[in-house]
Amino acid sequence: MLAIFIVALCYFFMGSYEPKYQTKYDWTTEEKASLCKAYIADQFGKPLHIIQFQRVDIKGWVYVSYNRPADNTTWDYVCKIEGAIMVWAGRYDGEWGRWRVEDQVRVRYNPETKIASFTSIQ
Repeated sequence: MLAIFIVALCYFFMGSYEPKYQTKYDWTTEEKASLCKAYIADQFGKPLHIIQFQRVDIKGWVYVSYNRPADNTTWDYVCKIEGAIMVWAGRYDGEWGRWRVEDQVRVRYNPETKIASFTSIQ
């Protein structure tokens, strides 16, 4: 009986620490900017603090950039967030490249901690 109680108690406490993620579809501009910055930083192994939010266009696409100190070049990216799916494209030689669908992720959100996580779809 004691063993059953201990197992139940462990299950109760361990379950309460499990993140309660949900899918979110109504991202604010601020949330979209934060998600895009974190996504690009993760994709390119850059520190989050160097990624700068530029703007959100009428389609809701988020534009960010960073300056690479090694050669003082600026790198521009755009993120498209549709529902819970996010994908990026980069700017090369003044032209926007294709959407990198091979890198698309599902965004999950924990409203209690206000933390989002990315899960690769591929």
